[in-house]
Amino acid sequence: MKKTFTLSGEVEASEYVPSTGEATMIILQEKLNDRKNIFILDEPEKSLGNTYVNEIIVPKLIELGKMKKTVIVVTHNANIAVRTFPYTSILKVYDNGNYKTYVGNPFVDKLTSTSNPDDTLNWKEESLRVLEGGEKAFEERGEIYGKNDS
Repeated sequence: MKKTFTLSGEVEASEYVPSTGEATMIILQEKLNDRKNIFILDEPEKSLGNTYVNEIIVPKLIELGKMKKTVIVVTHNANIAVRTFPYTSILKVYDNGNYKTYVGNPFVDKLTSTSNPDDTLNWKEESLRVLEGGEKAFEERGEIYGKNDS
């Protein structure tokens, strides 16, 4: 991209370098509109504000899901992880020097170990633990914005 400006009557051209957030928005907008069947996103929210994530990224991911596209997202962003209604969630847990992999979804509120079907975790509890500040952050949001007790 080129940008020109006038200073003291002289026109100068300089190369415009988008910020990290602007570059991310440009790339995401372009790639999420591709006619592909599989999308792999690694922390798409990185360098983006919550408004952009909530108003652009989350609706686009929901739209891709409705179009039966396969969308794989690596994220710690609660808005993406919860509001896109994931059919499958994968959780890696580090335990005593080893990684364990769990698979599940919010609809059954369960994550099951890929190596031991008797080893299960609660989807909601694990989401509260690993997403954006954990349970404390979710509780504080409820206190700040008010809870609907009805």
